[in-house]
Amino acid sequence: VFTALSAAAPLWEGRDTGLKSIRPILLDRYPRCGIPEPIESAASHLAWLDTLDRLQVTGPQGVGSVWGHVRWHRTYPTIEVRVFDAQPDLGAVSLLARLCEAAGRMAQAMDLPTYFAAVQQPGPTATPLLRENQLLATQQGVSAPLLHWSAQRRESVLDQARRLLGDDADSEEAALLEAIRYAPNRATLHRDQRLMPKRQQAWGS
Repeated sequence: VFTALSAAAPLWEGRDTGLKSIRPILLDRYPRCGIPEPIESAASHLAWLDTLDRLQVTGPQGVGSVWGHVRWHRTYPTIEVRVFDAQPDLGAVSLLARLCEAAGRMAQAMDLPTYFAAVQQPGPTATPLLRENQLLATQQGVSAPLLHWSAQRRESVLDQARRLLGDDADSEEAALLEAIRYAPNRATLHRDQRLMPKRQQAWGS
């Protein structure tokens, strides 16, 4: 859902890829990026990060180089969601943040062991289903007919987003959700370093 709603990166090396977003596909090429494996518990995940850090296998950045779409922060009691393309519209940013918050509350209220057992029977495990939905989202954006978690039917991106927001969605959020459509934006390619961010590490963004 997040990939589809935020899709805004169709260009790669100055060429139109024909996708709504190429970024998730590029991220999947790198280790420790993209869709993470299911996390059994906070304790087991943090212990794994400590192991990577202790054995110094992650390079100078340490576990900061674990760049999954979702990752547990070791310093702050937060979960970082890193799946989004940059958004040119503040209304879309606000809506995506609200959806993240709603997803967090939904996960907190769920019986996750029962949920994951249901995801796996019948149909694929959670990770292959998520990867298939990510592919659909990169190809079709907000118009993608995503696989329902039961793997028995398809469901639109907007229907899934509405379910996340639930009855708490205010009129502005509902209007923003209905207004989201994939639309072309003008991109200007240049080599003028005076127009680039001062931090060269940010140039790749």
